[in-house]
Amino acid sequence: MSKPPKYFVGGEGPDKQKIAFIYGQTDRVVVYRIEDETVVFSIDADELSDRDSKVQDLYYKTRAAVFDVFGKEKWKSLQDELAICLYNGLTTPDEAKALLAFEEIHRRTTETLINRARLRYLLAAFAATGTFFFIGILLYIQFQGTDEGLYSICVIFSVMGAFASIISRTANLDLDPHEDKSITMLRGIFRIVLAVIFTAFMIAAAKANLIAGIVTSSLWAFIAYSFLCGFSERFAPEMLASFEKGTTQKPNAPK
Repeated sequence: MSKPPKYFVGGEGPDKQKIAFIYGQTDRVVVYRIEDETVVFSIDADELSDRDSKVQDLYYKTRAAVFDVFGKEKWKSLQDELAICLYNGLTTPDEAKALLAFEEIHRRTTETLINRARLRYLLAAFAATGTFFFIGILLYIQFQGTDEGLYSICVIFSVMGAFASIISRTANLDLDPHEDKSITMLRGIFRIVLAVIFTAFMIAAAKANLIAGIVTSSLWAFIAYSFLCGFSERFAPEMLASFEKGTTQKPNAPK
């Protein structure tokens, strides 16, 4: 005859509080929820094992991270998942598997943080793009038909290229989920600023005939190269490297 469970819904737990729901119990471990929705667990042992201590610490750390990331709107369902992970972790003999019990929740939490960082990066880049685009339009209206007007068009297309690059690569952006929010936003802004700087270099080098292959007399060539300077993170640096190599290369010594 099987032994009846020590604890049951409606009865009292080890803490003498009324049990509202039981996630699982063994002779040694019980994890349950009381009426105020708090999850409680008890380990019947004189001293916690090293495995139990690690699982307990991981539970508290994961719970704090989950609440901080998802907030109250998803806390109820995630709290239930965490409680089940806790029970599985405390009752799994294999220590490695016990610690892996929280892996899925940890993955979802990290993924959510990364997606939020990507959104901040994207919004900051969008704001910078809009700012430079507006400045470029104003300069073009003021200097239309002059070299300055040409430069303003190049700025417009370079920031458009940079933002197009960000949109196309947003899902693959390598961002630290725990990075300070302001740093993530600055990285998005600097990506646009860098496009403008590279475009300025390209215009100056082309006008001075320092880089072969750029047709300085063609407006459309300037527009295309400006877009490329913004879109490709390697295009302008490779031009710079080529230019540096050409200017620093020494002629062969006479024999």
